[in-house]
Amino acid sequence: MQIAKKPLLKIEASAEGTGEGIQLSAHGPAALLAKPIIDQINKVFSTEKPISSGPDRFIFSTWIPPAPSVAFDRMLNAQVGAMIRRPMPDQFSIAVVKACPNDCLHCSAPSRQGEILSSDVIKGAISQALDMGSYLVTFDGGSPCSARICPTWSLPSTSGP
Repeated sequence: MQIAKKPLLKIEASAEGTGEGIQLSAHGPAALLAKPIIDQINKVFSTEKPISSGPDRFIFSTWIPPAPSVAFDRMLNAQVGAMIRRPMPDQFSIAVVKACPNDCLHCSAPSRQGEILSSDVIKGAISQALDMGSYLVTFDGGSPCSARICPTWSLPSTSGP
C-alpha cells in the first residue's frame, strides 16, 4: 500500500510475506537517495506487527502515526532531519497538572502541589511543537481525573490527523 507520495519519491508499506514485521520500500527518482533512511526505518519496523492494514490506511502501532497522514509525513521528515544532523523535536510531552494524590517514584514533578495549565497555554504549547515538526503529543503530569479535573477543550486545528 502506498503510504507517502512526493514528486520524486513514493513509499509503500507491506506486512504480507515479511514474516512478522513491516517492510517499507521506496520508488521513484529519489529512491536511491532514500534507501539509507528506508533501511533504518525498516530495522525499527522489523519486529513491529501492524495493528491494522486496509485499503486506505496502515496503522503501525500506538507510537507511530497512521499512514498516509500529515503526522506520518512529519515522522518521515524527523527521521530525515536526524540522519542529516538537523534534528527536530519529533515527540512532545506536556504535563497538564502538577497536583496528584499519588506518590509515584518515577514522577518527575518537582512538587505535588500546583495549578492546572489553562487550555490556552496547552493549545499554544502544542501549536509550537507542531510548528517545530513534532508528530507525537503525549499528556502527563499529575492525575487530572483523580483530582476531579477533567477539562474539556479541543486541540488546535491542523491540516490533517
